[in-house]
Amino acid sequence: MEIPAPRRTRIQQEKRELILEAALEVFSTNGFRGSTIDQIAEAAGMSKPNLLYYFRRKEDIHETLMQRLLDTWLA
Repeated sequence: MEIPAPRRTRIQQEKRELILEAALEVFSTNGFRGSTIDQIAEAAGMSKPNLLYYFRRKEDIHETLMQRLLDTWLA
């Protein structure tokens, strides 16, 4: 049996959105390989450990952004 993921609070959702917006800007400027978690955290105005609470890896952030783009295209 699969355990459902806990619901995110409004503040947690807002922080995730902030990270994703910052990451999109950083990826757009530096490309995926040229971007770092530190740059994304700085652009989001938070510490690296705080960012890593929401996304474990840079790849997870990128995957979320790509999934949103794909969802938009297929809608």
